[in-house]
Amino acid sequence: MSPKPKAVVNKAAVPKTQAEPPEILFVAGDVQLRARLLPIPTVKLLLDILPFQGTGLLWGQVMRIEVPLEAYREPGASLFASLGDVLWSPDHDELLIAFGPTPVSAKGEIRLISPSTRIGAMLDDVAALQAVPNGTMITIVIADAVPRKRGLGDPRRGKGKWFGQWD
Repeated sequence: MSPKPKAVVNKAAVPKTQAEPPEILFVAGDVQLRARLLPIPTVKLLLDILPFQGTGLLWGQVMRIEVPLEAYREPGASLFASLGDVLWSPDHDELLIAFGPTPVSAKGEIRLISPSTRIGAMLDDVAALQAVPNGTMITIVIADAVPRKRGLGDPRRGKGKWFGQWD
């Protein structure tokens, strides 16, 4: 009987380090809000086009920002959001920031117009978006690229490790 061969690990296929996606910063006039992103394919595509500017349009208490990006809906897309979610709406090529109900929401929910992929969560108090007028130009950059003007309250999420890692 011959001995079983030892398993060989292809070291080239094993990444040395796996980094989390960077935080991004939404800048709308004096309001600056940070978001932590998820390690999913849509986020990788979004990071490739940063920085960019888009017009912020309000739909109820969801800020919509048109983005020059085409990405498919990812598994797990939903018609519902949580306070502070950052979402990708593939049907409208828009980033969404949920900070309250929409015109189609029932009591106690944030309902979207079409299924959207959750790509991250705001780290700052999203109530600051109530001060951003409809039609404001919003700049989106990697957070390290711009010094922050001022803090906007306690982080809404992000304590501890973020789930998932880059591939």
